[in-house]
Amino acid sequence: MTRLAQRRKASALTGSALVVVLTLALSACAGAGTTSGPAAEGDSDLLVWVDATRQPAVEAYAAENPDVNITVATVDGGDLASKLSLLSRDPDSLPDVVFTANGESVAFARDYDYSADLSALVPQDTLDDFGATISACTDGGKVYCLPQDISTQMLWYNQALFDDFGYTVPTTWDEYAELSSRVATEHPGYVTGSCGDGFCPNVYYRGSSCPGISADGDDAVIRIDSAEECTRVTAMLDPLLADKSVATLSPFDPDMTQLGTDKKVLMLPGFVWYGTVLFRDTFHNAPGEIAAAPLPTWGDDVKGAGAAVGGQWIVGAQSSDPAAAAALIESMTTDEDALAAAVTFPAYGPASAAWIEVAADSGFYASDPTETFASARSDVTGDLFTPPGFDILAPFANAVAPKLKQGDTLSSLLGAWQNAISQSVSDAGYTAVIE
Repeated sequence: MTRLAQRRKASALTGSALVVVLTLALSACAGAGTTSGPAAEGDSDLLVWVDATRQPAVEAYAAENPDVNITVATVDGGDLASKLSLLSRDPDSLPDVVFTANGESVAFARDYDYSADLSALVPQDTLDDFGATISACTDGGKVYCLPQDISTQMLWYNQALFDDFGYTVPTTWDEYAELSSRVATEHPGYVTGSCGDGFCPNVYYRGSSCPGISADGDDAVIRIDSAEECTRVTAMLDPLLADKSVATLSPFDPDMTQLGTDKKVLMLPGFVWYGTVLFRDTFHNAPGEIAAAPLPTWGDDVKGAGAAVGGQWIVGAQSSDPAAAAALIESMTTDEDALAAAVTFPAYGPASAAWIEVAADSGFYASDPTETFASARSDVTGDLFTPPGFDILAPFANAVAPKLKQGDTLSSLLGAWQNAISQSVSDAGYTAVIE
């Protein structure tokens, strides 16, 4: 019997705990402030650093596996790098397992020799079942993490409002822009999208396969203002930002919550977990109102997946028991029963299929979302690896979004965005080249 099968025959404690913990917060968000978790009695075989959201799941695993002594400590995601840097001088003090919400497994391997290669610790068929998502953990042929979840994109829309207004769901970005302009004229105050934080480039620019940054040896080539796949997004968004059909708000801004609560969000391109996290739990849409459609395509049939891998589980290269550490993170990322009920979309293929089935049976959606969700999952292909420092999202949130709220055009802020990206890649040791 495989380890996974044995775990499924165990008590429901791990599954129920994971359901609770994974519904508390998105893996893409950092954990709570730094505190200390309860220590196991006696000497610890495994020291595990997690955020507060993941702590109960690890403690439940420890209760199910008393043959492995586990000490759990909660560490704020923003403190991980500095803590590992300090402890790297004394490898024996390093944790055996780390959870990072910030996709840092490769950076930790490069900077601190921390992340262990999982190729010999996790069965190959398990690695294969993560599909393309495992590429986000892979560098130089070595696998440095197991991914927790994956964000894929689609077009969310209020079916009830579309019926009332007599609108047709757009299938291309040209149709999306045209409908958004109509909404601004015919139903002012309703919104068709948001562009107020890092979710904006994650959805719109990555949805256009915009090559924001690409590595060329030691150079990081930045093409936000030159590549057609990027410039067409800017050209589309500027008029929609001006007529306010696309709000200069984060999806999680209180003002956006008010719009959603007032049923003023007509449609919203975004991630697969928007259905529950935003429309159900934040905007409080009633069952039968909200539906999901495939992300619109561009004229060249490009539908960028825009996929982003969320949390990552890492085994420390200096672990005193790497096999036990690998078994723990395998459980956290492959337990189908627990992950099927999570808020975020599992990276592990079999768990994502189970998640889709649960969502389809929930009774919340206006129509069966199975095909849309499955299609969005199948769009996650290719290499998702991003070199450390190659970030277009935080620079946008810091250098662009505040100015958009003040009324500046997106096109006027591309220079500031590219300069902020340049600083990020320069800090990572690359030479920034703006084309």
